[in-house]
Amino acid sequence: MHEIQFGMAGTVYRIILLQDVIRIQYDLFDQAVLYHFSLSEYPEFRHIYSNGVWNYVLLRGLLGLFSATRVARLEPKLRSVYDFIVRFYVSHGFVPTVHEISLACNLARSTSATRLWQLEAAGILQRHINSARAYRLVGVFTGGWDD
Repeated sequence: MHEIQFGMAGTVYRIILLQDVIRIQYDLFDQAVLYHFSLSEYPEFRHIYSNGVWNYVLLRGLLGLFSATRVARLEPKLRSVYDFIVRFYVSHGFVPTVHEISLACNLARSTSATRLWQLEAAGILQRHINSARAYRLVGVFTGGWDD
């Protein structure tokens, strides 16, 4: 077993390499979230750890795949809200408010708020309390490793 912990996009990930499985673990509001990737399904990650050294390019690629996998599993209603948030973030440099999401996605404010909570439960957003832009995207790389 080999293990590494590092921060990327504001989240601390714990990567554990077992025989033929890679585990990704992170905390979401004091609750551990755990994902498994089989090396037989993703042979491109077979050399993520070799000769006592972690390959950071492959680690970053693994976390990109991890984020893409979570997003791909979203139902269409959540996906449209997520896509708008990403487009808004890319063009403005910050996330939209619930009101801006409501207008752009043609949703009631309460429905927009519900969609944000659902995206948080899926591990795609992390929310903070009492702010109009009180969340951030998980796995969207905006800078360095410890962004």
